[in-house]
Order: sequence, then C-alpha cells, then structure tokens
Amino acid sequence: MTHIYTLPGVLEEKLVDLFWPPSLKEKGHNFVRRGNHLAPLLLGRPELDVNQVSEAQRFSNTYNFHLTRGRAEQLGIDTALLSAEMGRMLAQFHMTARNDARGIKVVLGANITDNLNPQTRREHRAWVIDFNQVREFDFTEEQIPLLVDGFFMNEAHFPRARPADPHYNTFSKAYIEECGKVGEFAGRLGCKFVVELEAEQARQDANGVGV
Repeated sequence: MTHIYTLPGVLEEKLVDLFWPPSLKEKGHNFVRRGNHLAPLLLGRPELDVNQVSEAQRFSNTYNFHLTRGRAEQLGIDTALLSAEMGRMLAQFHMTARNDARGIKVVLGANITDNLNPQTRREHRAWVIDFNQVREFDFTEEQIPLLVDGFFMNEAHFPRARPADPHYNTFSKAYIEECGKVGEFAGRLGCKFVVELEAEQARQDANGVGV
C-alpha cells in the first residue's frame, strides 16, 4: 500500500492567500496548520461562478478544496503537464489494469522520495484514490462504450473531450501513446476510445448536457 502525502505546506498557504477572502484568511491558515489536505483536480470543470455560491460554502475548509484549471494555474501548477500525466494514467487503467476507472478520484498531494525523512522537500504530485466503483474491461472493441461512460462519471477530473482545447489534445495524445506502449491491439483500442469519447462529448455539447 502506498502512503499518499498531503499537499506541501507552501502550496497550502498559497492556496489560502490566493483564494480566501480577507475576513476568512485566519480561519484558512488555521486549517492549514492542522494538515491532512488533498485537493481534488477538476481540469474539466468550468471555473466557479462566485455569484452563485456563498462565501461560507466556498471557503468552509481547506481539506477538500477543488482545483479547477484556472485555480491550479494561479498556484503555479503546470496543468498541461498534469493533463499528459492524467492521459497516461487513464491508459494504464484501461489497458493494463483493464478496468473502466469509473468513480476514481484524482487529487493533488505531495511526493516524498525519502520515506525515512518526511520533512524533506515535498513536490506536488497527482494521485488516484477510491477504486470501489471500477468495472472490468474485457479488452474488446465492443466494450469501448463502457470506458466512455466511465470517463463521464469521473467528476470532470479530466479535460473535456473537445479537440479545440489544447489541454485535451495533450491528454489524448499521451493516452494514445501510452496505450501503444502496452501493445498494438491496445493502441487500436485506445484510438477507438478517443474517437468515441469525442463523439459523445460533441453529442452532449449539442444537447446542452454537462459542462
């Protein structure tokens, strides 16, 4: 079992400094001092409309602060690099672990290379948690719709499948390349997944579904 380290303290403090209103910054920093923070990565979710959500809801704590693409970039995080990492990760779920990655959670935590000294410098890193909903993928073209459905069940962690979005292009390219590393047939399945994924996204966009 792998231990997931929580967000680097510097990043936690920056999160509060950037996003908490002045009246709640002290409360935010108090949460930071208690530790144990992971930030869900939501690169496919629109930026929050602050006029529709109260301050109390948006800044209730720092333990589960949602990082949209814009927020992550304000923190200095390379979201294009994260998009590629997510593409490779999803390909491994599909083609190596052979499941649909349904219901997984992608969070930002930290990576510590020296496990004997957890006070060493920590760098942020994406982690995947919660595997209780994944379904087996039987490695056939007929089950590609299962993978597509799983993609859209994942809380907008991944860039939405719109070819006009450079982050999605980075994601899909990394996904296809990683599938190809698994094998020729996995590469073909990966390409078919991307085609069907984009078709479903276009259908949803045309019908005003989702984000």
